[in-house]
Amino acid sequence: MANKFNMGGILLKLQKVSSELPSILANESLNFFDNSFKRQGWEDKGFTKWKKRQSKKNNKGRSILIKSGALRRSIKVKEQNWHRIVITSNLPYSAIHNEGFKGKENVKEHTRRTFGKVKVSEISTRKTRKIKAVIKTGIVSAHIRNMDMPKRQFMGNSQKLREKQKKIIVKAINTCFK
Repeated sequence: MANKFNMGGILLKLQKVSSELPSILANESLNFFDNSFKRQGWEDKGFTKWKKRQSKKNNKGRSILIKSGALRRSIKVKEQNWHRIVITSNLPYSAIHNEGFKGKENVKEHTRRTFGKVKVSEISTRKTRKIKAVIKTGIVSAHIRNMDMPKRQFMGNSQKLREKQKKIIVKAINTCFK
């Protein structure tokens, strides 16, 4: 009697899925977190739009949490296996933006360099110019700064992400039995 279920083929497909699935789920999570920056909000049970920034000076038309794009690019997969998937951001300010912060922060003494206006002065010939940059340094003394950073979550547990991951898992397992 022939094997109706082709168990050997099903087991091979399951092994292939088991090796690929953690990577697929990790990529889905990365895409979900990246989409938070596109949507300008966090999606869990519902959508929570990020609070607008207070300062409108020099930020007109710029998306929230995006200036250089470093925060968005810093989101990486640290670990992926069948036991867990760990996605992190290695920037020191990512946790403050993701979780928000209200309170006092100690600022250490440091030196701040500022660049003044660039002066251009012509020399006797028309072809050559001397460019001079004015650099100022100042010492900032240690002090306490009051901070009120609103929560703008872009990473974390999300019911919507879990639902997407479950659909991916179910689809992968169903393909093994076809």
